Parts: sequence; C-alpha cells; structure tokens
Amino acid sequence: MSATQKITLIDGIQLGEVLTKEFTLSEPTPGSLRGLKLQDVFTGDIDALSTLIPRICLPFITPAQFAALSFKDVVTFQTGVIGFLADTPA
Repeated sequence: MSATQKITLIDGIQLGEVLTKEFTLSEPTPGSLRGLKLQDVFTGDIDALSTLIPRICLPFITPAQFAALSFKDVVTFQTGVIGFLADTPA
C-alpha cells in the first residue's frame, strides 16, 4: 500500500471559504500514534481519531473541526486509517 491515501468526504468540511471534500492521509508513524492505543484507533474510538487525523491529514484540520464532521465523514476517515493498519503481509 502507498504511504498516502486519498479520501473523499460525503458532506465535506468548510475550510475558510471553501467546502473541502478531498483529503490525503499519510500512513501513521510511531510519532503520529504517540499517546494512542492501536486498539482504540482500529475500533474507531472518536477520541483517538480526533487526535490522529489532524496529525496525518492534508489539508490540515483541527480536532474541533474533526469533531464537527458528519458521522458519514468520520466513518470515511476511519476507513482510510484502518486501510493503513490492516495492510500487513500474509
């Protein structure tokens, strides 16, 4: 799998004057996972995701902006993150 992954949100988020739906996630590193439990990230714990996503997402969003996302868009971010964690050699 690539070190980055593009995702498209359903509802998007207002960043300045632009409604943004396209984001690029970078593969989580030990530094970006600092202070988080992998189990919490993998199970979609909202607190864990709201900490991790701002660390690996471009364009940048804040934890408060993440918390304001629609449920559908949170699931889209979660699916992107799980794609990195689930990609292990057989």
